Amino acid sequence: MGDPVEQIDLEQLMREALELEPFPQAGIRLAGLSARGGVEVRDVVEVVSLDPVLTGAVLRQANSASSSPLHGISDVRQATVRLGIESVIRLGISAAFQDRLRRAGVGAEEQTLWRHSVAASLAASHLRDRALQPVAADVVVSALLHDVGKLVLLQHAASAKVVEPPVVADGAPPPLLADEDSLYQHHAELGEVIARHWKLPASIAEAIRDHHGPPVGARPASWCVFLAEEVASRITGEPRHLDDDALLQHAVDQLDLAPEEFGLIVSQVEHELDDVITKFA
Repeated sequence: MGDPVEQIDLEQLMREALELEPFPQAGIRLAGLSARGGVEVRDVVEVVSLDPVLTGAVLRQANSASSSPLHGISDVRQATVRLGIESVIRLGISAAFQDRLRRAGVGAEEQTLWRHSVAASLAASHLRDRALQPVAADVVVSALLHDVGKLVLLQHAASAKVVEPPVVADGAPPPLLADEDSLYQHHAELGEVIARHWKLPASIAEAIRDHHGPPVGARPASWCVFLAEEVASRITGEPRHLDDDALLQHAVDQLDLAPEEFGLIVSQVEHELDDVITKFA
């Protein structure tokens, strides 16, 4: 059995995860579309058109210089046809997640988490495109939301009182304060709780849960998010969870990636990231 203090802290965090403000309904519906096949333009238009934030994000992107429209686009259906169904789903969920981050009130950490999340989402898209092993389309959404559990940790830290640690005989801080950093090990579990609380597809919740270590028999999507997290960490300077070459090769093998592909994807995401971040500014 683990240390009682750690159990109490984790249970408190789990309760806080269940108290998070709900994910926008439009974002939930788009996540559901990403997890199923046979999605048509009208399915996406029906969801996006009813949400002003998502409508604005999609129209901005459709009218951006990168999309190069000959004439201005003011209709969600036209925007979806121009950008593509998968792109609009990703864009819509990204806008919903960014809005939720802003509402969380975690200060400067918001941008750090957002940048890392976008980098992972880009990486998952490229990994899926290059993998010979089929990977579900919703992996890009899973990668975007993979660190959502950190949102609870950041809010918890922001609301916690700062207390000077009492001096103990061996000079170490007391157990509760010493254990605070180790709680970050649980952010994947918290992420799964949040994803299920937000009624996101089970496949997304599963990939979020597994992103620091897919179990034996895990779906390719879980390995894809695992590698996407590593790509993002290399680019954004976050602590890396994958410093074992043999484990990296094992993860690459799960997707049937060519040996050189991983490094190429790191370079590609690094090249694209700032432009993508700017689109959401």
